[in-house]
Formats: sequence, C-alpha cells, structure tokens
Amino acid sequence: MFAPPLAPNFTITALPTPLTVPAIGQGSFSVGLTGTGGFTTLASLSVTGLPTGMTGLFNVGTIGAGQSALLTLTTNGTTPTGTHPITVTATGVLNGVTTPRSTIVNVQVLAAGATTFSGLVLDEEAKPVKGALIKIGTTQVTTDDGGNFLMQNPPVGANQVLLIDGGPASTPGKNLPVIPYKVTIVANQANAMSFVPHLHFQKTTGMVDISNAAVERLVTDPEMLGFQMKIPAGAQIIGWDNQPNTQISVRRVPIDRIPVPPPPAGLFTTAAYMDYFGKPGGGTPSEPIPVTLPNDLDLPPGAQAELWEDEMGSPISKAPVKRAQSIAPSVVSKRGPCSDTICPSRAGGVTSAHPGCPRQRCQL
Repeated sequence: MFAPPLAPNFTITALPTPLTVPAIGQGSFSVGLTGTGGFTTLASLSVTGLPTGMTGLFNVGTIGAGQSALLTLTTNGTTPTGTHPITVTATGVLNGVTTPRSTIVNVQVLAAGATTFSGLVLDEEAKPVKGALIKIGTTQVTTDDGGNFLMQNPPVGANQVLLIDGGPASTPGKNLPVIPYKVTIVANQANAMSFVPHLHFQKTTGMVDISNAAVERLVTDPEMLGFQMKIPAGAQIIGWDNQPNTQISVRRVPIDRIPVPPPPAGLFTTAAYMDYFGKPGGGTPSEPIPVTLPNDLDLPPGAQAELWEDEMGSPISKAPVKRAQSIAPSVVSKRGPCSDTICPSRAGGVTSAHPGCPRQRCQL
C-alpha cells in the first residue's frame, strides 16, 4: 500500500516571544515560513492587534517556504505598559483557495522613564544574529532570535566602550567578529544604537601569514582582483592584546551592510574593506601601510579620490574611536584595461575604504 502524497500546506512562526521593547524604541520579530507537501508559492505577510502607539513594518511583504522576514515594531511612548498579544499572518494559495495561517506572539512594553539601551544585530545576509554578546563594562546581554538586544539599567555615562561580540553566535565555517563602538547612556530614558551593525563572516582558513616582520609581506586575495596590501619590512600591526598580529584576511563588504556607522552624508561609495586578524579585535600599525585597491567608480587615470577609514580604537588601551575620517588622497593609475586606485593607508583597527576604493572585477 502507498500512502497518498501530502497536500501542499504551510505554517508561520515569529520569534522571539515574548519580545520586550522600551516605551520609546523598537524591537523585531524574525518571521519564518515552513512549507510541506510541495508548497512553492509566496505568502503575503500582515500583522494585526497592535496596541495604541505601536506600529509594525515588514522588511519584505512576501516570503516563500524556507524564507524569513523581519517585522519591526516601533513604540512612541503612548503604548500602555504591559504584555500585548499580536497576530502575525501569512496568506497563501492552497489548491486555488486563498488561505491564511497565523501565529499569536506577545510584546512586552516597558514603563516610560526606565533606563534602557537597545539595538539590532544582523549578519552579512541581513539575517538576525542570535547569541551575540553585547557588553558595556561588566554588564552584558545576549541577542535573541530576532537579533535584538535590550539592556535594562545599563551603566550611565558618556563615551563608554560597547563590544558587540559575535563569537558566541559563530558556527563552524562562519566566524563572526568582535566590533567596538562608543556609546553614551543617559539615565531615565530609552537609549538606542544609532545604526544597525552587520557582522560579517571572517575567514577561518587561507589567512595570510604576516608574522615575519623582518621581510616585506604582500597581502592579496584571489576573490578581490587588484587588491594588495604591502606591509613594509620592520612594520607590525599590534592587536588589542598588545601583541603583534600574525595573520590577516581582508573582506570587501557592501557599504549598506557594514558593522560600523555609515559614512558621512554626501559621500558616494559602494563598498568597504574590513581587516580581520584571526583573533578578537583589529590592530594599529607601527607605520603607514600602502594599500592598492581596485577602482569600480571608473575614475580616469590621474584622478584623485579620497580614502576614508573607520578607526575602531582598542578597548584595552581605551584609545578613542574615530569615525569615518579622511586620510591621504589616492591617485588612479592604469594597468591593462582596468583602472586601479593606489591608496596609502594605516590599515589600523577595522579599516573601511570608502570613496574611490571599491572593487572592479575585470580581465587582466
């Protein structure tokens, strides 16, 4: 006997539940769709039952089986304190019939006047990072299924070092970094991150050995044509542990998915370059390090473009965190059919190359 095939069907989930949000602020649900019986169509998303003073917005309006979306809830200070059930619905077509599937989740709204610090952490695919540690001094919390974190009664003060530690959220082959940032926490109000950091998967193999400071070391990557970092003989890059970094990898990341604040308004660029050293933190070079970066802005030979860096500083030395500062201008040269931007750089901390220094893929 053969069992009849399962009819197409789908279910919806929304996590975490409950989701705790400040009186004024945001929190996100990760909404997922599971299909069975060969369900292959898209389902539209909606949310109902939001309390007074709360709005909801999906980052995408439809998802398919195995896909997910973010539902971000925003409070404006007028939402009643307490727990509120809301309904998240996916509506799809089963056997020609429009069919909804729903799940009820709870949102807990904190009282106004509480001291909180909150934010959202995503990965390079704009998916929530679950399990990252968020630390300010000795206070720490963990991101939830939606990538949210919420510190209640965080330490109050200006220019405190915040560490976003992706290590505990890493999986085999997908190693997430530690990112520092400076924050100011004001008492008796809801404080929030001013941007959404995107943590990128670091390489765990194929790192370039830079341990022998007696010789010049060239850092290249076959996935980034035209990229080269030339570490002079005698130069070292000192890590957060005050020891010379012995290996390095570099990743090009889209400018809208970087782990640091975006570049200043008015700057045009498409990518940033992130330096990783196989251990927590960035590094500070003992002398300037020249870097050659491809030019996908198609600037003509001889043109100049600014190189911008985001110098993260060190939470050990308490060095100041400098944001998106302009360093030496670059000069575009010509090599074969491709234009390359020559960018002298300090490559310190986690360095972002902004205008004039993204990738161009081409045949040499």
